[in-house]
Amino acid sequence: MGNKYVIVLTACINPGKMIHTSLTDVDIRRRQYEDALEFYLLQTDYPIVFVENSGTDISGDFRKFVDCGRLEFVTFQGNEEFDRKKGKGYGEALILEYALEHSLFVHQCDFLVKITGRLKLLNVNSMIGFHRYILPHCDIQSEMDRRERYSDSRMLITSKGFLQHSFLARKERIDDSKGCNFEHILFTSIDEQKDFVFYPFLIRPLWRGISGTNGREYWEGNYRSLKLAYFKRMLNCMTEYNMCHPHNKPSMGVRLVLGMAGMAVGTVLRFFDWIKNE
Repeated sequence: MGNKYVIVLTACINPGKMIHTSLTDVDIRRRQYEDALEFYLLQTDYPIVFVENSGTDISGDFRKFVDCGRLEFVTFQGNEEFDRKKGKGYGEALILEYALEHSLFVHQCDFLVKITGRLKLLNVNSMIGFHRYILPHCDIQSEMDRRERYSDSRMLITSKGFLQHSFLARKERIDDSKGCNFEHILFTSIDEQKDFVFYPFLIRPLWRGISGTNGREYWEGNYRSLKLAYFKRMLNCMTEYNMCHPHNKPSMGVRLVLGMAGMAVGTVLRFFDWIKNE
C-alpha cells in the first residue's frame, strides 16, 4: 500500500473583517469551497479532511461521502480567537494545528497534502504520485523561491513531524501586519531545520480558482515551455538548498536522474530561446 496520504482542505467560510482579504462574501466563499471539495472527491481516491475555522458546517451536502468513510469534517470556532492583525495566515496555521489534534484521518496518515480549500489543483494526482513513488522519504515538499525567501502555501506535502516540530513551532512569528506571513515562516521553517528532508515540487502545479487576498484568478496556462522553465527553476532551488543542508543530499541514483533531466531541460529551453530570437 505504501505511505498513507490524506488531503487536508483548509477553510474559512466566514472570514469576517480579516485583514488583507478581498473576497469576504460568505455565500460566494461557501460555493467555492463546495465546488472545490466536490472536485477532489470525484477526481482523487484519497481520504479528505475538510477543516473549517469559522464554525460553518457544510457536511450535510456531502453526507454520502462521510458515511462511506471517505470524507471527514472538522469544524471549530477559531477565527475569532486571535488578533485579526496577525492575518489569515496565522488562522490557517491554527487550522493545521487543530487538524493534528482532532482529525482521525490525520491521526492515521503518514503525510498531509495541505491544499487551500477554495482552489482546485488540476494535477493533484500527479503531484502526490511523484512524492509517493519517487520521493517517499521526503518529509516536506513545497514550491520555494529562495531569492524571495518565500514558500508557496497553497499546497504542501508534509509529514506530521515537520508540521508539528518545525512549522507550527514557529507559528507565533506569523503576523501579516508586520509583513511576516505564512509563506515566509514556511520558508524559514524549511530553511532553518536540520532534521527533515526537503524537495521542491518538480511538477508545476496547475491552479484554478480565485485568490482570497487580491481577487485575481489563478490560471497561467498549461504550456510546455512554462513546465520546463518551472522544472529548471525548482531543480536549481534544490541544488542550492542541498549545498546549505548536507543532511538533505539525495541518493546517487536520484542525483543522476535529476542531473540528466536538468541538462535536457536546459538544452530545450535554450532551443526555445533561439527560435524566439530568430
